[in-house]
Amino acid sequence: MYSSCFQVSKEEKAKFEKELRACTPPSQIVTFPQERFHKLRWTRVLRLVESRRVFLKGGMAYVPSREQSSFIIQEFQNKLEDGLIVSLYL
Repeated sequence: MYSSCFQVSKEEKAKFEKELRACTPPSQIVTFPQERFHKLRWTRVLRLVESRRVFLKGGMAYVPSREQSSFIIQEFQNKLEDGLIVSLYL
């Protein structure tokens, strides 16, 4: 994926289980044990932070795998906007 995106270890998931469960919708609690989380800078997932769908700790957002598409799409949109701005000045 991206160099600044890290998979959360089983130990770290266990350490923050209470907080990670708090960000999990009730309909997804059943699948929580199988859920994988990724850790990345909170500024890369502003929409998820805004909607309180991630756990924040030390400037990092713990993003469940079911939300991966959200941050990938947001990253793509950011790159596209940057490219459009650059093309306007060429």
